[in-house]
Amino acid sequence: MSLHHIFANSPFIASRTAPALVIFILINGFLNILLDRKDLFYTGIMLPQNLIVYSFISHPVTQQRVVLMGSSIMDTPFGRYNKILDYYYYVARSSTTEEHLKSDTKENIGVANLCLEGAMISDQYILLKKYVSTRSPVPIIVLGITPRDFIDPLFRKPEETTTFRSLVNITDIYIWPYYIKKPEQFLEFALNQFSLAYRYRTALLCRLKQQINNQFIGSPDQNHNRPVKNQVNNPSHNRELRFAESMKDYAKIYSDKDKGPSYCCQMNFLKQLLKLCHHSQIPMLLMNMPLTQSNRDAMEPGFYQRFKEMVAGLANENKIIFLDASDSSVFKDDQDYWDCAHLNDVGGEKLNKLMCPLIERLLQIQEQTHKTSKTNRLWDMPR
Repeated sequence: MSLHHIFANSPFIASRTAPALVIFILINGFLNILLDRKDLFYTGIMLPQNLIVYSFISHPVTQQRVVLMGSSIMDTPFGRYNKILDYYYYVARSSTTEEHLKSDTKENIGVANLCLEGAMISDQYILLKKYVSTRSPVPIIVLGITPRDFIDPLFRKPEETTTFRSLVNITDIYIWPYYIKKPEQFLEFALNQFSLAYRYRTALLCRLKQQINNQFIGSPDQNHNRPVKNQVNNPSHNRELRFAESMKDYAKIYSDKDKGPSYCCQMNFLKQLLKLCHHSQIPMLLMNMPLTQSNRDAMEPGFYQRFKEMVAGLANENKIIFLDASDSSVFKDDQDYWDCAHLNDVGGEKLNKLMCPLIERLLQIQEQTHKTSKTNRLWDMPR
């Protein structure tokens, strides 16, 4: 039975549907205007994905010779630390990495931070395809990953992530077909384009949960957890609670019985991402981020080793430099971590010492390739 037949034979339904539809459109329009206000980006209400990407594309490429990519696990070690609140803020550029590179190369090398909280590997493919690979000259990419980037129960499908809903629109025909393959998926995608409230529903619920948790763990926007006088020099007053809460979250992620399809899907996106870098000659350092022993112990026996072997194999297959920072003995669980997964600023310094020599190596290769290409162009000029 068609909709036309239903409305033609049911005046009551037709008379009630039109006003309800108008009200829905008006409410949705109001929410779209509210959620699209740029000043909300700076009050913490709006999503950070858009702000971070807008900041990235607005900076000159000369200030972004190196781009850090990954989820919050890659972001936190390079963030700005507030000793009073014991919290790490996002920064658009990693000054600590820039300082390390300058001390070794004697050059000012800009290091941009394109890490997104909660991002999956499929989200990194979006960032690379839409924003990074189109830059000229192409920057060096440092991608930090962990198993969580492949198996988060909040985002079982790549089109369900906050990054996809925030950054991919209907005109990105070269991206969304990789994610949208069924009619019902396209309908969902179209609805996300029409309604910002619907598009951001998962992120808004997560943000609400985060605000509730911050009442007990601490927040950059609130001062209720300010340490007392004898704690100012040692701002770890929430450390035990923070570790316990993060362990609960990661234990839930690792024990998810339905993680298999998501893991395979995200691993396939990593494969496509590395292939894109290889074929497009985008220099990359792929890095398996360190984790605390308690975090690794929460995984199924043998899973982490298989994960590392799979990632290392894909990197080798595509001639990508791979650094397994988890194998390094320099990271100490009681000193270098903010919670069970995220490094603190002390751990970030150690990570810089591991990855900067490899970044410098990529810079040298890139410079040599540029000189060779320039020489070939001069040689090929008509005489």
